[in-house]
Amino acid sequence: MSLLDDIRARKRLNMPCWLTNPDNWASHTAQICEILRGTPDLPVFAIDHVAHAYFEASEQEYWDLEHDFPPLVPPCDLAWFEYPLPYRIHSAATGDFDIARLHSNGRIGLLMIGSAHESVRGEAMPPEVRWILSFELFIDYGAGDIQGSHGTIFIAADRAGNIVDRPWMQTFVRPDLAKYVPPLIPFTHPALLAFSVVHPPAERR
Repeated sequence: MSLLDDIRARKRLNMPCWLTNPDNWASHTAQICEILRGTPDLPVFAIDHVAHAYFEASEQEYWDLEHDFPPLVPPCDLAWFEYPLPYRIHSAATGDFDIARLHSNGRIGLLMIGSAHESVRGEAMPPEVRWILSFELFIDYGAGDIQGSHGTIFIAADRAGNIVDRPWMQTFVRPDLAKYVPPLIPFTHPALLAFSVVHPPAERR
């Protein structure tokens, strides 16, 4: 079964240990799971090959959302991306990093919500923003330990799909544990790279 199928079949998921405020986390995750369970026609993209190219085949150490990715225009309003967690990360700069000890047949799942800026409430939004990409991150560490949502990752883009400002993540974490947040954002990278190979249902303008 896919990670999405496993999430849909469960009554509850595990909260990441570094998050606080379990009540707010549970309410937020319940809303996201309601979308996952209540959208039977949700577009689902298994992007194993893209994730393998990103983590293991490529030697690239630093990825720039401004130069190394296709236009950041959402292929649809709502979609699910998933891929297996790698067992190693390959880098020409630092060598191979073995992460097999951190998981057993792990998987990453991302619910993507692609919103036009006029449908999003926010303060001080730059006028050039056309799209807001929101990603809800789920991680399966294996052995039945599916954790999420870890929080919402936001990426803003202009009409051409160029990133505006920088990605940020909203999550339920104390300031002293904020160090756990930035390393989670690159888990969106395989999904963003896949924008160039998935087939959108309609042209986005």
